[in-house]
Amino acid sequence: MKISLYILFVLSLSNALSQTVNFEKCYEPLFNSGIHGIAHDTSGYFYTVGSSVENVEFSAPGIFTKINQQGNFLFEKYYYYSDETYFRDIKPTQDGNFIIGGNISGCDFGISSGLILKINPNGDTLWARQINPQQIGVIADNQCRSVAVLPDGKVIFVSDTTLYAFNSTGDSLFTFLSNEHFTTVSGGLDSTILCGNQQGLIILNSSGQLVNQLYFISPVGYISLLQDSTALLLTSNTLIKIDSNFNILNQLDLSTINFSNADVLVESGTIWLRKSQDSAFAALDLNFQLINSFSTLASSVNSNSFAVADTTIMVGGSELDVKNHCYLKTYSTSGNTTYYSSDLALTDVGFDTSYVTHPSSLPANVYELIFVCRLTITNTGTDTIHSFYANAESYLFGPCGNFKYWKEFNNLNIAPGQTTSLAIDTLNEYGMYIPHFPFTYQFCSWVSCPNNKPDRNTSNDYLCDTIVYEAPVGISEIQNENPVHIYPNPFVSEITIQFSDENGIGSEYEIYSIYGKKVLSGPCYDNETNINLSSLSSGVYMINILGQKFSYSGKIIKL
Repeated sequence: MKISLYILFVLSLSNALSQTVNFEKCYEPLFNSGIHGIAHDTSGYFYTVGSSVENVEFSAPGIFTKINQQGNFLFEKYYYYSDETYFRDIKPTQDGNFIIGGNISGCDFGISSGLILKINPNGDTLWARQINPQQIGVIADNQCRSVAVLPDGKVIFVSDTTLYAFNSTGDSLFTFLSNEHFTTVSGGLDSTILCGNQQGLIILNSSGQLVNQLYFISPVGYISLLQDSTALLLTSNTLIKIDSNFNILNQLDLSTINFSNADVLVESGTIWLRKSQDSAFAALDLNFQLINSFSTLASSVNSNSFAVADTTIMVGGSELDVKNHCYLKTYSTSGNTTYYSSDLALTDVGFDTSYVTHPSSLPANVYELIFVCRLTITNTGTDTIHSFYANAESYLFGPCGNFKYWKEFNNLNIAPGQTTSLAIDTLNEYGMYIPHFPFTYQFCSWVSCPNNKPDRNTSNDYLCDTIVYEAPVGISEIQNENPVHIYPNPFVSEITIQFSDENGIGSEYEIYSIYGKKVLSGPCYDNETNINLSSLSSGVYMINILGQKFSYSGKIIKL
C-alpha cells in the first residue's frame, strides 16, 4: 500500500526566471494522507489540514497546523471524530476563523460520514457537523470534494453529487442534488453559488434553487470570485472569465504560455498558476496578461494545494514514493544554496519477540499479533546523526484496517560510518483474520529525517521482513515464556547471551551465516554467557538457542 504524506515548500518570490534552494528542513507530524488544504490569515501565517496516525493502531486523527513564512511549525492540533478523521479542505471565513471539510470512518464507531467544522486560529472547535452518516461498508455520497465560504456567510460542503449549505453557526439550510459529479464550489455573483461539475458550471441562488447552467467540453475544476465583480473558471487547460449575467468576457488557453495542467489560485488581484510536474509558477493580472513566470527545482511530489501570502507561496503535496517524511524548502534569487549531507540507511529489520494470542473478545479466526521489531541503521553520510524517524506498516490487513506506526529517536550520537541497532516498542496488530496456522506476516519499515533534514539517498531507507506464527499462545504461556537478551547487537568482537532465569542454563547456541552454514556452537553454562566472535567477518548472522523448555531464533550483526 502506498503511503501518502506531505511535502511543503516555501517559495520567496521575485521577478527572476529561476530560483535556488537556500533552506531545507525535514519535519514529520503527518503520516498517511498528507496536506490536502492550505489557507492563510491577514497576518501572513499559513494554516494546513491533513490527517495523521499516532503511535497506536487504528488511530488516524485529523490535523491542523500553523506555519510562519519561514517554514517553522508554530503548533499542530489533532481532532478525533472517529477511528480515522481525514481533513480535505480549508477556507478562511470573514470573521477570522476557518472552515474545514473532510471525512470520518472507523470500525469502533461503525460509521462513515462527511465532516464539516468551524475552528478559530488557535485550533479550537466552534462547531462541527456530520454529513450523511452511514454504516461502514454502505456506499454513501458523503466524501468531501470541496468547501466554500460565501460572501453572505453561508458555508457550503459538496460531495460527489450533493451540495449541503449551513449558516455561519452551523445550522443546516438546504441541500441540492446534481445529476453530475461536483468538482468544486465557490461564492458567486450577487449572492449566487457557483458549482463546478463534470459538465460545466451550475449556478444556484442563495436558497439553493437552480438559476442557470453553463456547459463546457471539460469539467470545471476551479472557481473564484474576482475583485472586479466577475468570476474566474478553469476548465481543462482554459481560463474563462464570466460576468454577472454569465457571459464569457475573456478566455486563455494555458498551453499558449506553457502552463497546461496547472493549479490555479487568485490572491490579492493576481491569478497564480503552478505547473506541478516541474514546479513552474506564473502570475497573471485579471485581464490574463502575463506578469511574471519562473521555474524552481523539479521535485517528485504531488501538489494538492497552495496559498499565497505577501511574497511567499506555500505549496502542500505528497511524495511519490513510499517514504512518509515531509520537508520544507525555500527558494530565492540570492543564489545561496545549502546542501545537507545527513544520510541514513536501513540495513536490517528483525524481531526480538513475536507471538499470537486469541483474546476472548475476538471472534473465531481473528487474533492479536504481538511483536517487537529491531532496526539496524548505518550512518552513510558525513554528519553525526542525532535523531531520525522510524516508520512501519504491515502489508496484511485485518477487518478494520492495517497496522501503522512511527516513532522519533532522539539523543543519538551515530558517527559517520557507524552502525547501530534500536528496538521499536512492543507492537500489536489487533483484529487480524488468520485462516490457518502456520501464518506468515509481512512487516515493513523505513527511516527518514536524519537530524530533521532530508535524507540524501532514499533508495536504502526501506526494508521488509516476515514472521511465521505457528499457533496462538495463552496468557499463562506469555507470562511463563523464557526471554533471551543478546547484547550488544550489532557487536564488534563478542556478544553476551543473557537469560531471565535459570531455565536457560545448559542450553545450546548455534550461529549460522546468512547462507545457512554453521560457524560456531557451544553450551550456555550460566545465566550470562560471553562468546568471542572476533574471527567472523562483518555481516548478518542467525543465532539459535535450544533449551529443555524453550527455543529462540534471532539475528546478530557483526560490524
